[in-house]
Amino acid sequence: MAKQKQTKPQKYAPRQTRKFQLRLDHEQDQHVQEILDYAKSKRKEVTIIRNGVALYWALENGNIDALFEAFPQYKAQFTPTAAEALTQFMEILKQQQHSGPSGAGQSIKYAPPIPLPAPPIAEIKQTTAVSADVIADNFLSMFND
Repeated sequence: MAKQKQTKPQKYAPRQTRKFQLRLDHEQDQHVQEILDYAKSKRKEVTIIRNGVALYWALENGNIDALFEAFPQYKAQFTPTAAEALTQFMEILKQQQHSGPSGAGQSIKYAPPIPLPAPPIAEIKQTTAVSADVIADNFLSMFND
């Protein structure tokens, strides 16, 4: 006699059934149907719906951390570059300067950068003809003290 595999009965989990309809002539609904059909074949349909609705709700309410928890590989795309972070920091400083003193009687003063002096203007001078002998003498005179 072959041994029968004994399975432990699963613990009962209370459930609620939800029903929704997808329009057959709507492009987005057709795409959702394809995704759900594929997920159903992988036994992940309910998980995808649950995670998708939770993520959508979090993003709609401004919780972008939920996106990074689900997809950490995209966090680098949303973090500001050094230049953007510096610009945001400067804007915060400007706002604090205009809003008046804050904290324990201290205020932050923002001093704009000092502009650099203008570069010198090139002057055009007439050149004189110089012979090769004069050039050679000038060159050799550098080595004689």
